[in-house]
Amino acid sequence: MKVNQELSILFGLWKAKQTSDGAIPIYVRVTVNGLRDQFASGKKITAHYWNEETGFAVKTCKDSASINAYITLTTKEIEKCYNRLCEDHEDVTAKMLKAAYLYKADQY
Repeated sequence: MKVNQELSILFGLWKAKQTSDGAIPIYVRVTVNGLRDQFASGKKITAHYWNEETGFAVKTCKDSASINAYITLTTKEIEKCYNRLCEDHEDVTAKMLKAAYLYKADQY
């Protein structure tokens, strides 16, 4: 989802990391001014229950409510981190944003 001209937040499946039971980790990709960074969300879902276009779990998934709530909350939190970083720094990078969201502020 493109938040503004500089920031984009996408959720997707990391299919290469699929487990033997068919669960696939959901990753978070942040793009700031065309530069990307990504991290694992800690959530997993079967590909059948994932909507690639919307970046959300489909409603027929038993865990869809919690996964979709996580995605919505994470998006809001990343936006807050981005806005705080923009107040404190002239140039914000995707790596800085990832570190700020993951509470590793000393890395930027």
